[in-house]
Amino acid sequence: MLRSRAPAAFTVTGNSSPPISNSCRPAAPRAAPTKPAAAGGHRHTVVKGDTLFSLAQRYYGSRAKWRQLLDANRDVLSGPDALRLGQELKIP
Repeated sequence: MLRSRAPAAFTVTGNSSPPISNSCRPAAPRAAPTKPAAAGGHRHTVVKGDTLFSLAQRYYGSRAKWRQLLDANRDVLSGPDALRLGQELKIP
């Protein structure tokens, strides 16, 4: 008896990684988990692709509130473009 063979894209292998997408778009960077801050807010570890605008959108629902993040982190940020990978920011 002959068994039909599934197409290669659907073949199960010993590898547990997800199937490779045919999309040409790069995967979106994963957001770093937030940690509770000592003074009642959260903390965010900067990952590739983060901006104050994107973080304001994520945490406050509005990109226009990026200045709140800058003001809360003046001790580690000299300006809105001063984010560094791995840097921890306070999210008030």
